[in-house]
Amino acid sequence: MIPLITITTAAPRRARRLAPILLLAAALALAGIILPGQTPPPADATGGNHLLIQSISVNSAGSDNSFQTGDTITVTVTFTQIISGHSNGAVAIQIGANSRSATPAASLSCGQSVAFNYTVVANDLDTDGITVAAGALSGTWNSPINHNNCALGGHHGHDSPTLPNTLVSAQSGHRVNSFTDYDTDNDGLIDVDSLAKLNAIRYDATADGDPDMSSNDANYHNAFTGGNITMTPYMGCPASGCTGYELTGDLNFDTDGDGDVDSNDSYPSWAPIPQYRGAFDGNGYAIYNMNINRDQGSADWVGLFSGLAGSSSVIHSVGIINPTIVASGGGNKLVGALVGRVEGGPEIYACYVIGGSISATSSGSIAAGGLVGSHNDSGSRIIASYARGTPISIGGTGGGATYYRAGGLVGGHYDGANITASYAVSTVANTGATSGSTTSGGLVGINDSSVITNSYYDNTVTTASTGGGGRTTTQLQTPTGYATPFAAWNVNADGNTNTGAATTGADDPWDFGTDSQYPIL
Repeated sequence: MIPLITITTAAPRRARRLAPILLLAAALALAGIILPGQTPPPADATGGNHLLIQSISVNSAGSDNSFQTGDTITVTVTFTQIISGHSNGAVAIQIGANSRSATPAASLSCGQSVAFNYTVVANDLDTDGITVAAGALSGTWNSPINHNNCALGGHHGHDSPTLPNTLVSAQSGHRVNSFTDYDTDNDGLIDVDSLAKLNAIRYDATADGDPDMSSNDANYHNAFTGGNITMTPYMGCPASGCTGYELTGDLNFDTDGDGDVDSNDSYPSWAPIPQYRGAFDGNGYAIYNMNINRDQGSADWVGLFSGLAGSSSVIHSVGIINPTIVASGGGNKLVGALVGRVEGGPEIYACYVIGGSISATSSGSIAAGGLVGSHNDSGSRIIASYARGTPISIGGTGGGATYYRAGGLVGGHYDGANITASYAVSTVANTGATSGSTTSGGLVGINDSSVITNSYYDNTVTTASTGGGGRTTTQLQTPTGYATPFAAWNVNADGNTNTGAATTGADDPWDFGTDSQYPIL
């Protein structure tokens, strides 16, 4: 039997009549008895009180359309009745292959909605958006006995509800990418802003952001800290993937700034990047003071890149300034400041080498040039490029060598390869050996069944004449625009059509300076 509670303080007559009724209702509610006019809590199939979810939502990602490391994912659960407390409440969020736990953002203050937060950590990745699945809510939840009013006290305990369907499906606004974005302009080229990153390219010869061998993953990651190499798209690349690398600033091998590249610097002797199949865009930046000193007993391709291969490969808009390259030992030596050997149809355009020196000696054959050692095959092209002030010196040490080729721009130019709108200003010394063929040229060391178009060497500087057109220093410096001998130099180097160009697709790559300067890019 429920005792009646009366009010003894003075009050208006109507209030005195209502007070006992209100207190009676409260007492009944505490006992779980619902008066007429009150809304009962929802019932489950057995007739008992059961907690139901009305809705669930997730906040959207930021302007970059993905949650990054340190961002907060907030899952808001709205119940059909007021929640007064919980025990071990959490929401499971599926982020890619990982299940993460979001916990209540704050202590409950008796309301229908509860916010659960999860802070994104490194290596969280979900390219199509997170999922909050059926049964994701866990813990024990409390609602008031009178679910309309927490103040009346008392509560029911409920196990977390399990709904028969997914609560939140994957969607673009809920993508997660906590990895560092190394393709910040989303052009499919991975950003290189340090020698360590330049060095890491050797582990990704296919240039897609995924190291070619899993054993090199750690080495690659040491340079590209926080980069994604676990699932596509790699390294912050667009959905179509990455196809190469690009410089975002100049690089200097004289890392301690003392004017000398030695053991005190990070890379005292550069190891050429193995044969590369991809794009490398210098964006007009330069690489300074590269030092290569290699004494190899076998064949060796030497340069910033040892080799460049394939018709889809391209290097453009990069300078190599003040390189010092010494290659020696046995076997064939193919030596150039940019690339040792080019084959299979790649393109090099708007690239240059200034200063430094290149020397090679071997008991085997040698092809050495300021830019490229050996340039091979139909479809391979060097366009709008130059080498200036980089002495080339090669010599044999005996043995069974078959050739010695030294050229200001290219050592050996073979089998249908093409050089267009380019020049060289360098001395060339070729001592050869007692056996083998010895040829030298101001532009190329030999032109064997290949094409040279509107390309020149300075015959005031060197008299070596194999391949290319000789011009005096005055002839090469006097023009201040696209005039003889440079009338055909406004070339379409990149293959694109440029709106408004005087010649369709022309790139206007050259700056001719004054009438006492050589053209530059």
